[in-house]
Amino acid sequence: MNTVKLSDNYQVVIPKAARRQLSLEKGQQLYVQSVNEHSITFTVQDPVDRYQGTLKGVLLEDAIDHQRHMRRELDRS
Repeated sequence: MNTVKLSDNYQVVIPKAARRQLSLEKGQQLYVQSVNEHSITFTVQDPVDRYQGTLKGVLLEDAIDHQRHMRRELDRS
């Protein structure tokens, strides 16, 4: 386990080993969730580019409904 420190602007630097393991890139968004009064989790938000071309023939409404469903599932965990 690594220890990190909050900056004056409440920023956290993710250790290099974790960035490599998760293939994080600058500017990538992460979901932040409070687990309890002493813990938070960061979950990687998959970049949209990873899915480029995979939704051919899928209606936009269906894709949006699926995204909403996935967000609700994340909120429950």
